[in-house]
Amino acid sequence: MERLFDCDPAKRERLIADRGIDLLSLIPIFADRSRLDFEDRRRDYGEMRYVTIGQVGGRVFTLVYTIEAR
Repeated sequence: MERLFDCDPAKRERLIADRGIDLLSLIPIFADRSRLDFEDRRRDYGEMRYVTIGQVGGRVFTLVYTIEAR
């Protein structure tokens, strides 16, 4: 199954402006064999949210995301 990635354009631009990080440049985090993946259960968000902590380019990042049914 092919994995497709999408993000809110406004959120993407804001992160680029604030931190110089493009969300789409973090896709390789899912290839990090040492990454940690878990469900975000801190509260009821009305949808399943997941957290991935891993490395891209030698830097550690934390991504919080949802998976949409297509």
